[in-house]
Amino acid sequence: MTSVTPLNPPRPVLLTRHESSLLNGNNRIQRIFRSWGMSISESFDNGSGGPVDLGLNEEYVQVFVHSLPEVVKEKVWETAQTDTELC
Repeated sequence: MTSVTPLNPPRPVLLTRHESSLLNGNNRIQRIFRSWGMSISESFDNGSGGPVDLGLNEEYVQVFVHSLPEVVKEKVWETAQTDTELC
């Protein structure tokens, strides 16, 4: 069983509309992500009830990551630390 880290609050991620539609339109892909410990949705309780309109370009949509496998979380945090140190 994969060790999973819940993210509270969920972290926003920018996807192309095509990537988002593949993710949301394919139950097999959703099951695979869940089996890896990744939980992703187009919204979280921000009152909008749907994808966040970024107002930038209709080609992109913001989704929210609710959980990650521990190994992915560690890599994300390491990268964020390195980026912060470089600034």
